[in-house]
Amino acid sequence: MRKHWTGLTDDELLKTKVKHLDLDLTETFMQPLVSQLKQELKRRHILFSPQVWLGDEWCNPDGQPGVVVPFCLAHPRLIRLERKYVGFIEGTTPRSFMKMLRHETGHAIESAYKLDTHPLRELMFGNTRKPYPRSYIPNRRSRDFVRHLPDHYAQAHPDEDFAETFAVWLTPKKQWQKKYQKWPVMDKLLTMDMLMHELKHIEPVRRCTRQQFHYKQLSCTLGEYFLKRFRHYHPHLSMGKRDIERLFSKKPTYTRASHWIDRHQQELSKAAMYEHGVQKKEAHKSLSQLRVLVDQWNMYVSSNPAKKKKEVLDFVVSLSLKSKREDSNRIIM
Repeated sequence: MRKHWTGLTDDELLKTKVKHLDLDLTETFMQPLVSQLKQELKRRHILFSPQVWLGDEWCNPDGQPGVVVPFCLAHPRLIRLERKYVGFIEGTTPRSFMKMLRHETGHAIESAYKLDTHPLRELMFGNTRKPYPRSYIPNRRSRDFVRHLPDHYAQAHPDEDFAETFAVWLTPKKQWQKKYQKWPVMDKLLTMDMLMHELKHIEPVRRCTRQQFHYKQLSCTLGEYFLKRFRHYHPHLSMGKRDIERLFSKKPTYTRASHWIDRHQQELSKAAMYEHGVQKKEAHKSLSQLRVLVDQWNMYVSSNPAKKKKEVLDFVVSLSLKSKREDSNRIIM
């Protein structure tokens, strides 16, 4: 019998295929929140009730009126590992989870009732067939969009504008009529209110027939999954193995580089800040990125820690300055 994954070490767990994890959404903090969402829809007399399942990331599969929730949210240990190897994870608190869930339900309800063909949909929110961007630069002063998820996400694409507006409309006690009364976005909210009024007591025209992107379909290891997400959200990090090998070794000498970074991270961050003027956030980010890569490539530190600290510090400062030169206003999708 395969050893239960919760009894594995971190190294063993990272080598475990995602589909071999035995996870159950109904046994997590998420189940009561999914039930809460369904009650919110019911109170609005909307008959649609989305299927919700564990998958690779927050999303609504094209053509399927359901909601995919990241599988890592199903266990505290997986949450910790994603934070460690990717840098963040969305939806770990009831409040943030409900924000994400209402947003994805906006996508799902649009699919369930084929609202993308409604004439008011394109008029108010834009063309759903507009190419989806890999990133966007929000206008942080704009009042043409609701403010729900971080980074002014409604501005990313017409589909996100619709989903964000729906989420604000659905949120209990949001009082959007008062908050947005003098904003141009009020027209979108009133349109959403009218569209949802039309759907009262109406059965969905499209049902969810298959659970796409289910975590049981992921044949990659947990480590490969984290590395893919890390590279997606940190595209500015253009470091190859040759760069890393100048700092660390593939031979198992002294100690693992990831453990060494963990031990000296605070000291290196302070040195980057006080000796080179690097911001704390940038120093921590650069060290975290370096740690992910040396761990994935099984790198080790030589037996000269004093020299190594200086080399790593120089590298972190260089990477931090490079990161700062990137467009800090651009949001990766």
